[in-house]
Amino acid sequence: SFFNAFARTLEGLVGMVCRVSPEQSDDVPKPMTEHWEDIDKEGNHGDVFLKTVFADAMEAGHCAILVDYPTVADPETLTKADERNLDLRPYWIHVRKDDIMNFRTARAPGGRRILEQITLRLRTHEADGAFGDKAVVRYRVYQRVKGTVIWETWQEGEDRVPRPIGERGVIRKQEQIPIVPIYGRQAGFFESTPPLLDLANLNILHYQTNADYLHA
Repeated sequence: SFFNAFARTLEGLVGMVCRVSPEQSDDVPKPMTEHWEDIDKEGNHGDVFLKTVFADAMEAGHCAILVDYPTVADPETLTKADERNLDLRPYWIHVRKDDIMNFRTARAPGGRRILEQITLRLRTHEADGAFGDKAVVRYRVYQRVKGTVIWETWQEGEDRVPRPIGERGVIRKQEQIPIVPIYGRQAGFFESTPPLLDLANLNILHYQTNADYLHA
């Protein structure tokens, strides 16, 4: 009889790899240890976040982790006390493969390939009237310009055409775009193939054959 072997295999692989939680070494700074308790500012512990990322990488081929920071009006005047009082700190964002719209690379002087530009799709739900909500699609574009990372936000209109909305900024003290790819099966730089694709296709064939048999 038909059963979802793909989902069961994926769950088994995640459980096998993540059966022991990662341990932080003794030289990890205390603030980073505190961040680990809520790594994405969504209430998820670092261990839970990594399991989700690993499962997505095994299913889709790869995904990515983006390190973001809340937008502030005047970052140059921000003090350490302000950051503590306003809970301003870096946090991780799980970026799915389908939400990496495009990217551009270049070779560093030493020959290493680096990311020059990347566009990420960000999906949110926002209030619409007194009781409703609506899906909002934005695009965050990161670029390296003369060793500095800048970003700009675009938003889809009702005609689904992205337009800049005036949100832009500079990532201070950062020379590289703060995103890291996580591969299930790497095929290139930010390119991959799903490791379990053959099993998924076989599962679909099994389902189709079973459905045809029952219909007949």
